[in-house]
Amino acid sequence: RAPPILRRGRVAHEERVWTRRPRRVMVSGPKARFARRSSAKPAASPPPKGTAPDETRASDEENTIPVNTNSTIDPDALDGSVKASEALVKDVAVSGDATSADNEQQVVAEHAPAVTVAGNSASAASSGEAGSLRKSSMASSQAEGSSNEQSTKPNTAVPPTPPPAALEPKVQAPFVTRPGEVPREVMVERFKRLYVAGASELDVLWANVLRGIEETETSGASQTSHVSLLPLALFDDKTLETRDPHSVWLDPSALAAGVRCRVASCFLDAASKSKSFVPKKSEVARATSFLPGILVAGDASADTYDVKLARDGCLVNGVPRIDICFETEDPRLFVARRAAAFSARAETASALRFELAIDSMPTEFRVPSEVSKEMAKRVVANALGGSRKLFQYCNENTHAEAFKQLLVLESERLWCRSMNAIDFRAAGALTGGGGFEKSEHPSPRQTRGNSARGVAHNGTASTSQRGGLNTHTSVTGGGVAFAAALEKFAFITALTKPEAVTCLSLLRTLNLSLTDKKRAFDVLGVTAGKTAQQRPFTLDQFIEHQRRHASEVAGFVKNEWRSGVKNAVVQSFQECGKGHYNLCEKNRDAFEFSKMKRFLKRTQTQMEDALRSLTETSVAEFSVFMTDAMRADGITIASTNNVTVEWVDGSEKSKGQGVTLPGGQDNRISNQNLPPLFRFEMTIDQGGAPVVDKYGKHGKVPPSFLYTVDLNLFVDSILSLFDFGAGITTGVKTLDPAVMKHLHWTFWPDCASVSAGDPLVLGARENLQNVLQGATALLREYLTKYAEYVPLLRLDVSEETSRLRERRTGEDEDARLGSYLESIDHHELCLREILERVPHEIHVGCFLIDASKVRQTLVQKRETLIEKTKGLIAEAPRKLCDTINKQFTELLTRLELQRDTPEAIQAFRDLGETVPRFCVEQMLVFDETRPFYDALRAALKNLSDEDNAAKATAQFWPAKIRHALRAQTESALQEALKFEEDQLGAQEIFESTTRELIERVDELSELSDMSLTTEFAKRVEQLDAELRNATQHAVVFNRREGVFGKKATDYSNIRATRDAFDPFHKFWTYARDWQVNRTSWWNTPFYGLDATHMDATVSDAFKVMFKMGKAFTTRKLPLQVKNCESIRNELEAFQKYVPLCLALRSPGMRQRHWERISSETGLNVPGTEESTSTEPSTNTEEEVQITSVFSLETLVETGAFETHTQDKMFKVSEVAGKEYAIEQAIDKMVSEWDGIVLEVVEYRETETCVIRVDEAITQALDDHIVMTQAMSFSPFKKPFEAKILEWERTLGMTSEVLDEWLVFQRAWMYLEPIFGSDDIIEQLPLEGKRFAAVDRTWRKTLLRAKSTPGVLTMCDDRNLLEQFRDANRVLDGVQKGLAEYLETKRLAFARFFFLSNDELLQILSQTKNPLAVQPHLRKCFEAISSLDFEDDLTIVAMNSAEGEKVPFAERMKPKGAVEVWLGEVERVMKKSCRHSVVESLVDYLQRPRVEWVTHWPAMTVLGVSATHWTSSTETAIVGKSLTPWYNENVAQLDALTDMVRGKLPGQHRKTLGALITIDVHSRDTLSLLQSQNVTALTDFDWVAQLRYYWEQRSSQLGPAVKDDDGDDDEDEEAGDEKDDEKDGETVDPENQHRTGDLWCNMVQASLPFGYEYLGNQPRLVVTPLTDRCYMTLMGAMHLNLGGAPAGPAGTGKTETTKDLAKGLAMQCVVFNCSDGLDYLAMAKFFKGLASSGAWACFDEFNRIDIEVLSVVAQQLLTIQNAMKSGVSKFVFEGREMRLQHSFAVFITMNPGHAGRSEL
Repeated sequence: RAPPILRRGRVAHEERVWTRRPRRVMVSGPKARFARRSSAKPAASPPPKGTAPDETRASDEENTIPVNTNSTIDPDALDGSVKASEALVKDVAVSGDATSADNEQQVVAEHAPAVTVAGNSASAASSGEAGSLRKSSMASSQAEGSSNEQSTKPNTAVPPTPPPAALEPKVQAPFVTRPGEVPREVMVERFKRLYVAGASELDVLWANVLRGIEETETSGASQTSHVSLLPLALFDDKTLETRDPHSVWLDPSALAAGVRCRVASCFLDAASKSKSFVPKKSEVARATSFLPGILVAGDASADTYDVKLARDGCLVNGVPRIDICFETEDPRLFVARRAAAFSARAETASALRFELAIDSMPTEFRVPSEVSKEMAKRVVANALGGSRKLFQYCNENTHAEAFKQLLVLESERLWCRSMNAIDFRAAGALTGGGGFEKSEHPSPRQTRGNSARGVAHNGTASTSQRGGLNTHTSVTGGGVAFAAALEKFAFITALTKPEAVTCLSLLRTLNLSLTDKKRAFDVLGVTAGKTAQQRPFTLDQFIEHQRRHASEVAGFVKNEWRSGVKNAVVQSFQECGKGHYNLCEKNRDAFEFSKMKRFLKRTQTQMEDALRSLTETSVAEFSVFMTDAMRADGITIASTNNVTVEWVDGSEKSKGQGVTLPGGQDNRISNQNLPPLFRFEMTIDQGGAPVVDKYGKHGKVPPSFLYTVDLNLFVDSILSLFDFGAGITTGVKTLDPAVMKHLHWTFWPDCASVSAGDPLVLGARENLQNVLQGATALLREYLTKYAEYVPLLRLDVSEETSRLRERRTGEDEDARLGSYLESIDHHELCLREILERVPHEIHVGCFLIDASKVRQTLVQKRETLIEKTKGLIAEAPRKLCDTINKQFTELLTRLELQRDTPEAIQAFRDLGETVPRFCVEQMLVFDETRPFYDALRAALKNLSDEDNAAKATAQFWPAKIRHALRAQTESALQEALKFEEDQLGAQEIFESTTRELIERVDELSELSDMSLTTEFAKRVEQLDAELRNATQHAVVFNRREGVFGKKATDYSNIRATRDAFDPFHKFWTYARDWQVNRTSWWNTPFYGLDATHMDATVSDAFKVMFKMGKAFTTRKLPLQVKNCESIRNELEAFQKYVPLCLALRSPGMRQRHWERISSETGLNVPGTEESTSTEPSTNTEEEVQITSVFSLETLVETGAFETHTQDKMFKVSEVAGKEYAIEQAIDKMVSEWDGIVLEVVEYRETETCVIRVDEAITQALDDHIVMTQAMSFSPFKKPFEAKILEWERTLGMTSEVLDEWLVFQRAWMYLEPIFGSDDIIEQLPLEGKRFAAVDRTWRKTLLRAKSTPGVLTMCDDRNLLEQFRDANRVLDGVQKGLAEYLETKRLAFARFFFLSNDELLQILSQTKNPLAVQPHLRKCFEAISSLDFEDDLTIVAMNSAEGEKVPFAERMKPKGAVEVWLGEVERVMKKSCRHSVVESLVDYLQRPRVEWVTHWPAMTVLGVSATHWTSSTETAIVGKSLTPWYNENVAQLDALTDMVRGKLPGQHRKTLGALITIDVHSRDTLSLLQSQNVTALTDFDWVAQLRYYWEQRSSQLGPAVKDDDGDDDEDEEAGDEKDDEKDGETVDPENQHRTGDLWCNMVQASLPFGYEYLGNQPRLVVTPLTDRCYMTLMGAMHLNLGGAPAGPAGTGKTETTKDLAKGLAMQCVVFNCSDGLDYLAMAKFFKGLASSGAWACFDEFNRIDIEVLSVVAQQLLTIQNAMKSGVSKFVFEGREMRLQHSFAVFITMNPGHAGRSEL
């Protein structure tokens, strides 16, 4: 229903007549709207600058539609209001668009009626409009005349920027007005007036419609009373929208200018004066008036608007579109649209009431029995699909029977409702249709049809653009009036003046001069001019030169050339005077209609053409020049010094490319014989900046080679230069203001220029960019040739020297020297290579690469390494010489030491004897330096002065030492004679002294007076000192006599004298000590008595006196014996006081003990100094008053040593000792904990700490707790009971806190890296918040522990204990949530079930780093050890642990969650393996087998080889040619054997090993078939083999053949028939390998090839027992069961299962069972197996406990039942999960072994 655009006909006004034409047939409804939408075309763009009116006719924002110029409308269809507005709508073609906004830019004229209204145009127009029309007509006619002359030149007239579309009516008319047409601005203004007039009638129009609706509702008030409760906006037909709300009504510029509108009063609350008004959706959507307002804002998606009312400034929010009429839209169309919404709402309400009435009718009546039976039969038949098996099952199953009854009841209910509806309609027909029929209101489709024709509910016609006025013209026939045509041509053309022709000639000369001689780029200068001598240029030089040249040309164009053109025009027409070429014209209107205007326009067009030609030529020439200069084809970069150029002889490339200039000239500008265009300098980036690699490791940027000019900057600079040169013609002013100086010009326009978006410029720029990219690619490729020198840049000379020195430390000198020489040879070889291969300069295409600095740096580094290594060679002998010199210097110093004693002379003699051997040893060491010095001479390395001096000194040391030894020997001889004479005199004196000492010792036997004990003690002590001195002198004299070579003198009398003296010495010294101590102990205050020292001294003295008594008795000295007996008796008498003193002076005695002694014995014994008092005791009167110092004597006098008193004191002392032990133990424990602190250490990069509790701390804590508990049971604990209890509490609290702390720490350390990942936080927000709260607690606690690390100080805190317990409870909940999260991840990617929680969390916590998955791939996939990632993380290949690489058939990026892209890896892995098999099937037939096996992955070789062997064997069986096929097999095996014997890469050798194993079994199988005389494919000996077929049926992996009919059952039957007919079928990979899949058959079992990547693993040798195992296991899997190989250990049960998995390319997970396995772990494993479709081999299955095995059996039964049901999902352990039917479980057992369960 889109309106047409009506085009005007250019005829005389009097020829315009009214005509009548039938309306076109309209198509309405949804199908029509869909057709219009589907035929949408791109919107037409506004006309470009300079486009002539004939070429493009612009429209408004909704674009125009082709116009039917002959369409008319019957004037009788127009009402009075239309006729009244005819004066405003004359000579104008308009259209009102009632289609939706999405149809605004579509061409749908064929679906709409064309409306044309003709009328009198000029006569009825207002005078103002007529004047403007006449002016526009004149200008247009002149412009048309000018365009006829210059039809090939574009018209550059640009319309002014239109106002916002919302402020103008929708008028479909061209922006550029032709002569005789009404200007668009006039049409817009007329429709504005028309719509303003219609807006004043809006209330009247709507009131008429509303009266009709109210009359209808009055007739059916009981039925329509609730219609208004439905929001009217829901029924608004959006297809009637004329404009796009977003781009028109809500355009920001329109809102800023103010869009006027009218709002239905139903949305206004008269009582509310609020500035903001929000309407209720349930409000009755009627209005008797529309209030004016201004649109403020709106929501285009909701189609609601915010309007500010004009009456009081209130803001109405959310006004629906159906309740707002804009000032620039047709009000009559708005009224029709609103009426259509009312009708649609009424129709909807009627339908709702009708359905409600039907639902409210009773349905309790019975269905007739015959109907019920037939209905039940049909329901059951349809539900069961006609299956007899299902029908029988339903009859036998009670649940199915109940469900069938429910279906029957539901069908009966629906039957009753249908009967009610029939009865209701029949009743309505009988009563005259009042009821609830849907025909009460017109349908929305009818309403839309009426609104499209402009008819409202009251029957009045509406005038709109659709029903607007148009002119109709016809051209009368007749002959051609030549005179009139000539007159018209003369009026239009500008060439009637000679001045015009002259001016055009001058202009042509100027333009040709510009286009021929000027260029924006100086291409010729850099190839053949003086500038070319400066080649090669640096980038800055080239850019500066070209920019300077382009600026000069731009200045010439804008100044000299433009001035020349202006002068040519002025000089040519300055004499013309008044008329068409009046340069002094002052009237703007006259100028606009003059020929001068058209001539200036033509001149401007020629100027623009010249500027365009200049730009095009310059751009093309520069592009071709750069293309020729930077050509990269034919350039081969072999190495750093080998860049070859091979031009194609005879082609354009060898001749050089050029530019075809205007005029047909072919001016070729060749760069081949010129120096390179650019000069680049290479340099070295030393690196060192911190960087993080793709593995997340921190490091530094390594050194690298680069150019001083960044290559990307080079490309950008050249492109920027190109843009600058291409834009030099921008900004050239036109001539009009410069020539017509007498006119007033408001602005000075520019000439049109070639824009940056011009196709020519874009093409040239793109071509230049490609050329530059190719040239810079060459530079990058050349730069890669220096990659071999990057290790040299990375090498640190000092580190390399240190490494070389340290590496050779443990070697002998020869090996060290050899390694140094090898290193020098290596560096010299590398240096020669650098000098040969690194050039100073080299040509790479158009670039001269200056590599001199790089060459110099590399040479210097190698030379430095050589010199440093030579220095290491010189360092070794230097160290040896330094050691020799040091040893000889020390020897010489010792030889020249001063000899002032005979011992020194003897030491000199001993040293002299070692000198000869020492010299020989040092010279041998020096000989080790000779190879180093020889090597240095050979290497032309001069020794330094220090090295020469050290070498010379070391050489001449032996002679110097021998000379010094001779001199010192002579001097020592003289010194020895002198010392001998001196000693003879000393010995004579010593003899007399010795005799005197003997006499004095003999006199000691006469001493016996005990009163002189002190004097005698001093005497014997002096004699003891003299005897010691004499003994020492005797030793010295004997030693020196040995030096002099004399016999030693006998001084044994001195020792005998010493032995005789010792008894006297001990007796008198001990006797003196006893007398002194006894007095001291007897009178010393008791509190200061040292009882321990007393005990030791008395015991020791008693023993000595006993021994001395015996000695004196032997010597018969009775007086001395008597003295000994006397002292011994005194000691024995005193010993009875010692025990009590020890008891009373025990350190455990406290005041309470003294008080107890006093109370029990009645004695007041002061234990301390403070307890000593001069006051009398408060006890009994018999107690002794202490008036002096209390001493041992006092204690004896008090009777304390009586037996009964002494026993009481001993008991108190014993108690004190036990209590003291407890006190000491407690104090010791406390003191030990004072120094024990928690070790608080930083934990990774968490910015917090953890604690380390040493085992010694926990052991000490446990020991102290046990010790304290033991003390608490001690009977002596009472004085310390409170202290013990407090200490026990402290230790217990500390132990509990430490236990909870360590539990907390373990959980926190486990969870911290997990919740440190943003991905985990996003997935577990609740657990993340809980952990964050606990983490804050942890950090605060550790901060406190770091400040106060004492164990007791920190841990003796009950609040801390409760805090830790709460935190552990929270972390338990977090771990449960984490476990559920891991379960969801495992369900998303089933192979995660094979990973532990820690491994899975390590992956999930680094989801942003796909490389973190690499270490865990081996557990997820059978053989993938790693993936190959490119720099952008694109995965391109997979690698096995054996080193085999298989490229992916589809490149993929790890996008999304890790479980998602790992699933993609699994898919691409299988796709790649299948692709490899498919391609290899074809390649097997195209190349020799020995060559074929080395071109494909190992698993592909084995699978495809087996497939072709199966095909060939069946062919041989059918053709009865097994013997030739057997011989061919043997030949193939021999060929593989020959390959193995030769040199092969490791991967190929492994592949051939597995292939030979399979081929040997194949050979044995053929031998068996021959011996059994197999002649048919159905023979058991053949079908019992494992066979491979490529079949045209799909597994779950490969692409299936399309099922066009969608009948799955028929396809399955066809597949079964194909299996039955497979006899004799052969593989034809050429035609069939693109579809189908590889299948493995054995007897009746047929299983798909799994395409799991297996790597390059060996295969098991197949024995007859292996074949029987394969057959059994294949049959079990065919029945959806598992296998249980049983047998002794080591017989290959597990390996056979694994090898079958390899044969079928399935993942097989081997799990070693143990008695510690529970059912939860097994359930987790089964989930992974069932979801991924992998195989599992449970080794030693009967080691699991029998209780667990019962649950495992139920779990297996659940999975097997699901597989038998054929479902893709099933419920396992309470969770729904996927099921892959390739799942299989195998168990192996060793029956009869210990610890095994009986199954």
